[in-house]
Amino acid sequence: KNTYPLDGNYYSLATADNKKNFFLFSTTGLFIKTGKRTPVKILEHRTQCAVVDKNGFLWAGTWQDGLYRFRYTVQSDSVYIQSTEHYFPGEKFRSMFMDSQGNIWAGTRQHGVYIINPGNPGEYSVLSQSKGLLSDFVKQIAEDKEGNIWMATLGGGVSKISFSEKNYKGSMQVKNYGEEDGIGSIYAYYAFRDSRNTLWFGTDGGGITRYEDGKFISF
Repeated sequence: KNTYPLDGNYYSLATADNKKNFFLFSTTGLFIKTGKRTPVKILEHRTQCAVVDKNGFLWAGTWQDGLYRFRYTVQSDSVYIQSTEHYFPGEKFRSMFMDSQGNIWAGTRQHGVYIINPGNPGEYSVLSQSKGLLSDFVKQIAEDKEGNIWMATLGGGVSKISFSEKNYKGSMQVKNYGEEDGIGSIYAYYAFRDSRNTLWFGTDGGGITRYEDGKFISF
C-alpha cells in the first residue's frame, strides 16, 4: 500500500467511514484523522487492514495481535472510543473485506480467512487449506457482481468462493485458479473490482490479470 506524509509521519490509508473520518495505519498503530486535526492513535498495535461495518463499528486487523472492534463517535472533530473488543489474540491478519450482506472476511497469514457475523462476532467460520484453499496466506479479497468472493493468495493463486444459495446461504464451493488458467503468477497480492464490474488481480512477477466474461487475461 502507498504511504503518505502527514504531520511529519508516514501513514497508509486503511479505510474511511461515511462521515469522511479517515483511518490510517503505520508500523506503530492505528490512527483516526478527523477534519483538520492531527491524527489520533486509537490502537498501539501495528495494524494491517480495517473496515467500518454497516452498524458503524470499526474492525482492525493487526500484524500479530488479532482483531479489534471499536465503537466510536466523533464530535467537533474529537474522537471518543466507547468500547473496544479483542478477538482471536495472536492471529496475524493481512486483509479485510465487508461483503454486500455485511459479513466481515478477515484474511490471515497462516490460517486462511475468517468469515464473521458482525452482529455476533462469536458466530464465525474459517476457510483454509483443509477446506479447499491452495494457500492459507490471504492477501486481498473482493466480491463480483454475482456475490462470489475472490481472494488473492500468496502461493495459491486466486480462489473463488461461491454458495449454493443466495445471500451466502447453503453450501460453500471453492475453485482455485493458477497460471495454467491464465493468472500471471500464483503469488497474487491484489484483488479489485472496478466500476465496470471487471475483476483485476495484481501478482508478483506475473503482471496484472483481468477477469472478464469468464476468462483470465494477463499483461
